[in-house]
Amino acid sequence: MNEDNVDLNRNFIDFLQPLPDNPDYHALHDLVLPPTWPPSPEIAAELQAPQQRWGPRRSQLALSGGQHSHPLGLFYGGQKASWSNTVFRQSTPCLSARYCQVQARTTLPASSARSAADRSQSSSAHSATRSSAHASPLDASASMAVRDPCSAAVRSHRSRASSLEACR
Repeated sequence: MNEDNVDLNRNFIDFLQPLPDNPDYHALHDLVLPPTWPPSPEIAAELQAPQQRWGPRRSQLALSGGQHSHPLGLFYGGQKASWSNTVFRQSTPCLSARYCQVQARTTLPASSARSAADRSQSSSAHSATRSSAHASPLDASASMAVRDPCSAAVRSHRSRASSLEACR
């Protein structure tokens, strides 16, 4: 929950689509959050009726399934992307760029990745006859670096520089 009572786990949805509805929660909202606490015996008895009618699973889902209609209610997902959601999504490219920067430092250098690409093209016919037991760890690491989605960004200085610049 954030400072606006928004459950961030339920806030990462597509708000351009209709919001999920939880009609069972609507039926329970006033019972689980009564105006006075502790709830009166009458409200406690009223809360038992849906539980007996629906059973334990549906009752649990009614309360913990989330809802977008009662801002002060339980597990409220919000009517729009929260500030926390927005900041997280804006920082994700920076996190990805930093991950790629770390990957560049911990994996093979770009020249090795290029060599791996060259080796994989030139040895495609030979690789059919070569068993995996004879493959060197360098070959496996280099081919993984070529397939790694960060490798393209790491090898391209312009892409890396622009991504990292956005993080500053």
